[in-house]
Amino acid sequence: MRLADEFTQNMDSKITLPVVIPFIQQLLQSQQYILRSTGHLLLSAIIEGSREQLQEKAQQDLLLQMATQSIQGDPSNRVVHSAIQTLGSLCRDLNLDEDNIEVETVDQSQNAEKTKSFFSSIYAQEIMQSIIIAIKGVDIDDGGGQKVRRNPCFPVQLMACRMTTTFSDNVSKSILKENCQILVQVIFELLYQNQQYITEMANSESEKNNELQRIQQQLLTSSTTQLDEDIANTKFSNKLKAAYKIRVQSAIALTTLFDRIEEGCEQYFSVVCPIVMSGLIGEGMSRIVDIGTQIACVASQQDKEYQSACIDCVMALFSGIGKEKAGQYLNQFMDEIIKIEKEMIFDPNKSQLQLNQQQQQQSSDQTSSLQHKIYKDESDPRIRSIESLYVRLADLVKEQFVPLLEFAMKPLLRKAQKRSGIRVLFSEQSLSDNLRGNSS
Repeated sequence: MRLADEFTQNMDSKITLPVVIPFIQQLLQSQQYILRSTGHLLLSAIIEGSREQLQEKAQQDLLLQMATQSIQGDPSNRVVHSAIQTLGSLCRDLNLDEDNIEVETVDQSQNAEKTKSFFSSIYAQEIMQSIIIAIKGVDIDDGGGQKVRRNPCFPVQLMACRMTTTFSDNVSKSILKENCQILVQVIFELLYQNQQYITEMANSESEKNNELQRIQQQLLTSSTTQLDEDIANTKFSNKLKAAYKIRVQSAIALTTLFDRIEEGCEQYFSVVCPIVMSGLIGEGMSRIVDIGTQIACVASQQDKEYQSACIDCVMALFSGIGKEKAGQYLNQFMDEIIKIEKEMIFDPNKSQLQLNQQQQQQSSDQTSSLQHKIYKDESDPRIRSIESLYVRLADLVKEQFVPLLEFAMKPLLRKAQKRSGIRVLFSEQSLSDNLRGNSS
């Protein structure tokens, strides 16, 4: 694939494209799924290497058709997985339909505007339909007049969620608002199903045993060899890991959609917010330890990743609908952020590591907890989500933000110092003292 990318970059597209595209079309018509899959991987690489040459509408129509036809009609999920990669390259690397121009603010702090090309409503609807089919599966004609079900698989669903994020970043807000209802519904259902599955496996011994029995039965019907319990446990482990990943990625996909459609997300709030809030609170967090410690370790990290995704998703919803419509969920959200912050930070009175670091300070009078804010695990994904939401949350809730100042001050000052034209006039200690005095 790298060779294909370099080949198209270094050769004249007038020579390469007329030769390569027909060859790829032949691969996509092969009876062997491995060749059809290879065709899409090659096509994806060519799109990345020829973005400047593939700007004619007829070329783009052909490339889009090649990708969507495989996603919507190929019986092999491996081919579908590769075709989604092609679709992602189309969204990411080509200015589909250059006549559709919108102006977007790319940096509100500098009030700068950027003109960006988006693809048309026809392209957008075709891409969204392909994503939906990839997630839900489809009935395919077997060539003899019979319909054969292509059930979805975890890798394809995961790729489709990632494709949603790429798509949302490259489609105009107006087109997305008008056409994304079914896509939002399908991705939310995917999130809910996987969240429920993980919760059941974590909290119900009978459900977990039933799932293992179902996997064992599938192994018995598909193999003539004697059942190996280790194989069944491995399959269960892999299914659980896949559910963790899809749970996170579907929340990320929803966040991207909600950030783009802004006030348009109000129609989804009453259904989506309770479920995502339950993920943030940690209801049903997975602690499956009796089939191997590896599962327990994965679950703990994945729970943090899911909480991080839920933080971003809830904040996107709140930003779209506003403070008043957020209602009781807003106070609950802020309480949970404080709890998570306290969980992630070492207590300076109890942590030996914190005391050792304080002793190394040159100045003995630097006692502000803000200056010594240290996380137990700097790689915790929730840190990024929480610190990035403070500006948006403060702007949304105004004076209600005061309880979060102790945790928010350091990241807020860091963000301020990075912005051009902003100079910090107070030290963290004096600013903290002033704010505490004003709030008392």
